[in-house]
Amino acid sequence: MKPWTELAQRTQVARLARLAREALGSWALTQPTLKPLGHGENATFRVDAREGRFLLRVHRHGYHSDAAIRSELAFLGFLRDLGHDVPTPIPTRNGDLLVHHGREDVPHTRRVTLLRWQTGRMHYNRPKPPQARRVGVLMAGLHAAGELFEPPAGFERPPLDLDHILRGGFGNIDAIPWLTDEQRQLIAATEATLRGQLASLPPLAPRVIHADLHLGNILFEDGRAKAIDFDDMGVGTPALDIATTWNSLRFREATEGEPGALCAAFLDGYASVGSLPDHLDERIAVWAMVREMTILAWLADRIDVADLVEHRAPVTERVITRCRTFVAA
Repeated sequence: MKPWTELAQRTQVARLARLAREALGSWALTQPTLKPLGHGENATFRVDAREGRFLLRVHRHGYHSDAAIRSELAFLGFLRDLGHDVPTPIPTRNGDLLVHHGREDVPHTRRVTLLRWQTGRMHYNRPKPPQARRVGVLMAGLHAAGELFEPPAGFERPPLDLDHILRGGFGNIDAIPWLTDEQRQLIAATEATLRGQLASLPPLAPRVIHADLHLGNILFEDGRAKAIDFDDMGVGTPALDIATTWNSLRFREATEGEPGALCAAFLDGYASVGSLPDHLDERIAVWAMVREMTILAWLADRIDVADLVEHRAPVTERVITRCRTFVAA
């Protein structure tokens, strides 16, 4: 059988879809149909059945344990109890929230979960300041909830510190095979600068954070923003969350010709319901740089996803340019 990493994207997705369709039998759904949505971190599928619309996730092998996935779902339940509109997990016929399923043509047995479909629209390509402000309101509310959350026994989510981010679940910044020696030295110098700047900043109280609230993980409906895809959530500084969204909005500002407007609206929305961290500019600069390095390490770690190969060169160029600017500042 041809190695998984040598298969075309459509072949990988077709095999994962067959696995998903078989696993779906664990849920009490009538005449379900599947439509592939994405194959990046997890393979995701839209499920339509008489009982409604759902999102099925075939989880990436080796990323999260059973306990970690159950912990994500427990935190979603906590958020719903506080009134947040977040995805609702659907139990199987046996009352469990995840199943294990495997096929000979897919490497490794996979964990599979089912969530109720979240309604709303994305504004990924052309967000406007009003949408950015709603994202700020959303994030401040999530941070307040994360601070209140008391992890139950067995709770397992990663610590989102620099060591884990650069050399843990998101990939290894030291193991990017296509970097030149000069680029590796620049990455190392950037990390040293990051660590020095973080050491000079007063620490913020860690809490459960989303950790991946970019524009592709936000829906808009009825004048508010809603968060989806909590797969990367962990325990870390709220500044990481703020910088992640800020970085996403900053990229859109550069392409849409509205410098500063989206980021300013986002921070204004946050400040309208919560307190922004002190030394905000310094914290955003540090964690936005960490975010860029994380994306590069993640691409190197996802050699099993065929369509991500084409992103290596442009992302590497962008991150290396940001590193040079950051170190020189």
